[in-house]
Amino acid sequence: MNDKERLLQSIFEKKGTITAIIGLSKNAGKSTLLNWLMQKSPINNLGVLTTGRDGEDFDTVAKLQAAQHPKMSSSHSNKDNKKPHPKPKISVPPKTLFVTTTKVVREHSPYLSIIEKSRFKAAGESLWLVRTETLLNTEIVGPPTVKEQIEIANEMLKLGAEHVFIDGSFDRKAISLAVDVKNIVLVAGAGVGELEEVKKRIRYLDLLTRIEEVSEGKRLQIKESQEVKEQIAFFSKKAAKPYVLDQFDRLIGNEKMLKLYLEKEEIEALYLPTSLTYRAFSIIKGAFFNRNIKLIVKHPLNISIDNESLERFLPQLYTMRKMAINAVAVNSYDPYGKHLDCDILRAAIRKDFDYPVVDVTEAI
Repeated sequence: MNDKERLLQSIFEKKGTITAIIGLSKNAGKSTLLNWLMQKSPINNLGVLTTGRDGEDFDTVAKLQAAQHPKMSSSHSNKDNKKPHPKPKISVPPKTLFVTTTKVVREHSPYLSIIEKSRFKAAGESLWLVRTETLLNTEIVGPPTVKEQIEIANEMLKLGAEHVFIDGSFDRKAISLAVDVKNIVLVAGAGVGELEEVKKRIRYLDLLTRIEEVSEGKRLQIKESQEVKEQIAFFSKKAAKPYVLDQFDRLIGNEKMLKLYLEKEEIEALYLPTSLTYRAFSIIKGAFFNRNIKLIVKHPLNISIDNESLERFLPQLYTMRKMAINAVAVNSYDPYGKHLDCDILRAAIRKDFDYPVVDVTEAI
């Protein structure tokens, strides 16, 4: 089984799920991969939305014109081609549910069935949930918050979609943190930087996937300790259950005080419901390493420290919800014409990581 087949199998083996396509940089190649996945889907009834806007006529951030069709030029094999690659339209198959604006609904009204006007908006524009009657190269849009995006995705599943794709991003407040998202496909390439920087970024996320999930017993104890609001919880050798302290209602601003407390008390583990930044970690890490204290985080993406520190800290890290990456799609071009040799890029990722690796330009 080749990597393309492995990728498709990992995504479509279970119906009724949500896949997030996550880019490590702006215009990473998510739309190109999304088009390929929908084209190759063994499922007829799909749903698709985005955490922003995709397939638009002009990208005001990247200042790129949309392509006339979703397929990219095969010129990716030419190392010397420095011309920017246009953004692809989203090629939505027949009978697919998607979310878009009033303008798009009016433009393509003969080819759409309107399901409902959504109660959500994006940049002040009304959003519509529609279904295509034929193959349509168009623009898709999504509401601004993760909660709203997941609500629409679940509504698509209730309306008969057997799989939902969300074109998203990778950060602490992103769709990848949502419990409902079962699959993550990472898209990385020239837009991130040189080859070593691409590998470094993937390495960091790969380390995050290795953080073990906390036991069910501890998870229930933590939930019980967070009755009033989410805050730091302490597991002590002297206490039968975790406890919270008002002076540690947050980490930011309390790093030095927390370090002193951890060095003085017999703490076995700490639950941190917020982010662990590099600055905070640089202050408190001595207490964790010297006392071998375990840290439980809400989600692996709440950790934002350097690769070396993460690798060293990994045996002491646990998460309330484990993160998994199904595959890595690599893109040898960024939208401004920068190029990494596609064969070298693909081979380097396959050598260092045990994920299916697909070149988004090769995939079309």
